[in-house]
Amino acid sequence: MVGDSQPFELSAGNDPDWRHLPWISMLLFALLWAIVVEFVSRYLMYKRQRVLADLRAQFSELTRLNTMGEITAGMVHELNHRLLRF
Repeated sequence: MVGDSQPFELSAGNDPDWRHLPWISMLLFALLWAIVVEFVSRYLMYKRQRVLADLRAQFSELTRLNTMGEITAGMVHELNHRLLRF
C-alpha cells in the first residue's frame, strides 16, 4: 500500500538528455573490463602454451624411449641370430 509519504512519479520521453549521463564512470568501467579481459586472455594463452610445451617434452621423451627400444630389439635379434649359427 502506497501512502502520501511515498510518492512514485514516472516520466518517459523520446528525447533523452545525453549530457547528464555518467560518461566518465561508464568509460572507466569499460576500460576496466577491457583490461580484465586482456589479462585473462593472456593468462589462458600462456597456460595453453605451457601445456603444449609439456606435451612436446613428453612426446620427445617417448620418442627417444621408443627408438632405444627398437635399437635394443634389433641388437638382440642380431645376437640371437649370430649365436644360433654357431
